[in-house]
Amino acid sequence: MELFHIGKLIIPEASQLEKIYRFIEKFSVRPYPLLFFSLFAPAVALINLIEKPRGGYLTQQTAYTPQQAYDLLTNYGDAGRRQHLLVSAYDLLLITLFVMFFSSCITFLYRRITGDRFKALRALCFVPLVYGAVQLLEVIFTAIALFTFPGRNDFIFILTNRATEAKFFLTGACVVILLAGFTGLAAKNIARFFSDKKVQRE
Repeated sequence: MELFHIGKLIIPEASQLEKIYRFIEKFSVRPYPLLFFSLFAPAVALINLIEKPRGGYLTQQTAYTPQQAYDLLTNYGDAGRRQHLLVSAYDLLLITLFVMFFSSCITFLYRRITGDRFKALRALCFVPLVYGAVQLLEVIFTAIALFTFPGRNDFIFILTNRATEAKFFLTGACVVILLAGFTGLAAKNIARFFSDKKVQRE
């Protein structure tokens, strides 16, 4: 795959982004968004039923110092650290379902709203993909911290914290985009309903 190198960033060229979009587009028709939701919602509910280790998961904390992160892993004990590793592995499934649900649903909604003008809003369906990449990094950093314990790498803790903060921000962005899509589609349907009524009266 050909890539553009900008500093330390590696950005896919436009043709590659187009291929990614076309892949998402295949799953933006019924029944895929609903199918992904029916898989994603129970998966999230299941992980929340599992008792968390003392202090909660590191990936649910923000604004902590490396010392606080190390103390949290210490308080877990061996059983708690093993559980966190297993949950991190399970997160890979959640990431996949999250990305597929939000990307397909966002594409479905905004195509219904804008029709042929959707091309200008294509970037919205990539936001969940960015989320997925960020959370994947978070999982990797967390696994390194857990595997190397009782060794300590403050830089890994800092990276984990930054990835978690970015994950929360992107989660909010995905939810806002999705809700805006539902609102926009509802408004369009309501406007169409009253327009049809007006035509019928005339």
